[in-house]
Amino acid sequence: MNNGWLAGRVAIVTGASRGIGRATAASLASAGAVVVAAARSKDKLESLQAEITSAGNQATSVGCDVSDPGQVEALFDIASK
Repeated sequence: MNNGWLAGRVAIVTGASRGIGRATAASLASAGAVVVAAARSKDKLESLQAEITSAGNQATSVGCDVSDPGQVEALFDIASK
């Protein structure tokens, strides 16, 4: 279990499949947060999830288009579990 300063916290990161979003998700995971990574590109998210979990941290990847309210609601449902 990670004892970083964000241990026990959940962080939702949208746009996590590449660039700043991906780096943010990895950084939050390194600080101990349980990361819920969201983006439209599910295959890139799965790669990020594997990278985070192989480092001993927790992550879930969720395909989500934030312009769709139903998908955003589903994202928050997943993050709250």
